[in-house]
Amino acid sequence: MQVLTRFKGRFIKKTIVSLILLVATASLITAFSANTSAYPNFIFKQNGAEKTFEQETMVSHKYVLYVVNNDVNKRVEMLKNGSADVAAICPDMFDEINGTSLGRYSICAIVDEKKLRLTVYYAVLNTQREPLNNTLVRQALAWATPYNTIFEEIYSNLLVQYYGVIPKGLLGYTEYGIIKYSYNLTKAQELIQKANIDPTKYNITIYYNIGNNPREQTAQLLATEWSKLGFNVTTEGLSWSILLDKTTHGDFDVWLVGWIPDYLDPDDYVGPMFYSGIKFSEVNVFTVESSAEISNYLKNAKVIDTEEAWVVVGEKGTGATIPELAGKGIIVVQYVPDWENTFTIEEAMEKGWGFSYINPAFYRNVTADALIIAGRTTPNLALRKPIYEAIYRISNYEEHFIWLGQYKRYFVFWNWTRGHYYHPTLAERYDLIFEYADAPTVDIGIADFKNNPRTYVIATFGWPDTFDPAKSYETFGWEIFHQIGSTLVTYWKEETEEVSPDLAVAWAWSENLTEIYFVIRGGVVAYDPWNDKTYPIDATDVLFEIWRLARSQLDPTWMITEYINVNKSKVLNENEFNELLSETPLIASWKGNSVEVHSLDELLSFFGYNGSTAGVVKLKLRYPYEPVLSILATPFTMIIPAEYMLGDNYEEAMNASNWGKNPSAWAAYVQPGEEDPIHKLLAEKPVSTGPFYVKEYVEDKYILLERNKYYWNATLKLNAFPEPFVDVETGETNATVVVGSSDSRGPCNPSHTIDVSAAMYVAYYLGHYSSEEIDMVMDWEIADYNSTNVIRIRPKTNIITFGGPYVNLITYYYHYEKKDENGEPILPVYIGFDAEGAYIYSKASGVKYRMENDYFQGKKVVDYATVILYYDEGEGRYVLLIMGLSGHSTRAAIKYLPNLTNYEAEAIILKLIDYEGDTKIDEIEIVETIP
Repeated sequence: MQVLTRFKGRFIKKTIVSLILLVATASLITAFSANTSAYPNFIFKQNGAEKTFEQETMVSHKYVLYVVNNDVNKRVEMLKNGSADVAAICPDMFDEINGTSLGRYSICAIVDEKKLRLTVYYAVLNTQREPLNNTLVRQALAWATPYNTIFEEIYSNLLVQYYGVIPKGLLGYTEYGIIKYSYNLTKAQELIQKANIDPTKYNITIYYNIGNNPREQTAQLLATEWSKLGFNVTTEGLSWSILLDKTTHGDFDVWLVGWIPDYLDPDDYVGPMFYSGIKFSEVNVFTVESSAEISNYLKNAKVIDTEEAWVVVGEKGTGATIPELAGKGIIVVQYVPDWENTFTIEEAMEKGWGFSYINPAFYRNVTADALIIAGRTTPNLALRKPIYEAIYRISNYEEHFIWLGQYKRYFVFWNWTRGHYYHPTLAERYDLIFEYADAPTVDIGIADFKNNPRTYVIATFGWPDTFDPAKSYETFGWEIFHQIGSTLVTYWKEETEEVSPDLAVAWAWSENLTEIYFVIRGGVVAYDPWNDKTYPIDATDVLFEIWRLARSQLDPTWMITEYINVNKSKVLNENEFNELLSETPLIASWKGNSVEVHSLDELLSFFGYNGSTAGVVKLKLRYPYEPVLSILATPFTMIIPAEYMLGDNYEEAMNASNWGKNPSAWAAYVQPGEEDPIHKLLAEKPVSTGPFYVKEYVEDKYILLERNKYYWNATLKLNAFPEPFVDVETGETNATVVVGSSDSRGPCNPSHTIDVSAAMYVAYYLGHYSSEEIDMVMDWEIADYNSTNVIRIRPKTNIITFGGPYVNLITYYYHYEKKDENGEPILPVYIGFDAEGAYIYSKASGVKYRMENDYFQGKKVVDYATVILYYDEGEGRYVLLIMGLSGHSTRAAIKYLPNLTNYEAEAIILKLIDYEGDTKIDEIEIVETIP
């Protein structure tokens, strides 16, 4: 392989020693080229245990290719022959594919028996059609369902039973006082008799989506068993789009579907799956000391027994009579229904509101709806828990769904991919999945596509309902949005307890929790691949898209309209926000800490952000609802540039709204429903603010995503090395290798010439992958500095640099000129100094790592070094810093670079042991990884 290294003009100025080092380095390079194991005679350790590392490269994916095939056997074939990296396959096929190998790689089908997903599977019953409008008939069908057969024979024991609208693992799940349905045909027949119907007079059709074989098998099994009750039951497979159209309009008897949560709150289950859309002028929640008091508040009442409290629900008034309630607390839910403003079931069917403004069974129950609203609007956990348990008990009795099962966690993939993780509401982000560079290249059989290390191929079925986030309410579409979009906040990988900044860099609440202010990240652009154009993103884009979601009145947008009053929300500039904070401080809460903030700088400092901003969005909530942050992390809330959507009307619409001060003015430019021009545009031509963009697609065949070069967020970790400095596929190079000078300059002392050796090693290593020249410069050539400060680093390229802060201007800059909110260096690991001397400090652990003894003293030396990949957001570049407590540990850390593929981390800290103290390192141990 061609190796090209270019030395900038004055690289060797004033140091003959550097020439000598080049000769010494040549022998080091020769040794390296003969054996890519940098330290073949060393003992490598991690956490004290010896470990052997494979010296190989992992690469990130430039493309993601969804190959759609509704034949599960073809998907299995694609997986087995290596033309797909992952595939949607039937659980009963796991044994067939598990362990299939190609060369040194194999397929992994892993089931975690101890952990459940929050994904559930159920049959929706149309409660507006006879005989399914009869609770006893629905219960009979539940008793006539062979759950164990479904679990064992169709789903290969990947499901466990659950009994109501909330899955195990979320607030509100309970088995207290519920009906535990099991297969009991005798009990089912008794209920049919009690219902006083003639089942032979009824035809029931069970729908499922074509390509989902387990659902097809479930439908056939249910048809067989339910026919034993006398019903005439048939099954029919439909394409996903047709199935959604029919079921959202109430044109069905029974259909099979699953549910992956939109956000992490029980309301995300009881809302879409149980709420019937009844409006209330009042819903009040309070406690009473005795049941005798209830007649003072309710004119009728229903009592629901939960494990910790009695929950009493009724219409506001007086005179309700209930039995004596004793032994636990009493919670009262008092409501006043607003029937005049409540839509009818017929209207909901006509407008296709199933699964959005009304549950997909079109079931209506005023008691359940009052409880659902009470759960939403009550922040007190002690009250929410019994309220959701009461909802669960009603859903268990009414059985508007047949609750078929809850999934165990499982993963199916080729082990040439790395970095897989699980989040209950979000798909994996494929820019975070890596692949070994020697993974096979296999023809896919579609166009010229190949599955190679730079292409992540997913064999799947179905098709996204639409590319417009306002309309799509299914997993395929949301997975696409997660790859091509950025939301205000997000969950990082497996994080579930708290959201992280995304397009919003900071946020704060009003004291009464009915207003939340988001500070928008500066420098973000959206990419329009259809016209090869970019659009800057600011606060007006954010508010316009959230407002548009509400205006559309399409499927998932109930999550916006229910909680956010978009017409009372608005955009502020930074000065306006500062004025507001000076008069009315807000509360910022994140990572377990809460502070009162009085200025924008205070808020940004609290979140540790020091980059540019692009305005502020105030969202006005209808009532306190802290889970709104989780909603704003869902993919359908991805931000889209208003200018792209509005086109020629952009300036006019923005001016009409006073640039987001009066968003209701946008109603003249956006219409509800699917006839709106914006919906039609986005349905076919999505744009990107995320790590990928939709490059091309052929409906029902494939969707190709390509890496978005305009994406604002840095996601690469050390295991991506040599990326982002060299594209291992094209050889394109984006790197400047920087060495400290042997002269004093600015605040830095002369650098040890051993750093030159380290730089040569890195340049040689990158040259294995690069087809271009690699720039190597002295630190003073690219830094502006004076006697006490480094003012700026000029080149916009990525940088690789060596040595500590007092021997390298670049390292100095990232230690002392760029600080975090606590006044510490911005880096996750840095070199510090105190009365005891120098140390390497980890912010993550708080540990100071110090050198023990010095070299050439005849003593054992313990030395430390760190390797850090830092993304400088303000400058839009990656910086790889390699620095040790001595020049010898810096050089040793350099030669550890081939092992970085083992660490999906932002930084590692190395412990180096030299038993003779002769600079020949005997052991290297990873003592800490910083993710």
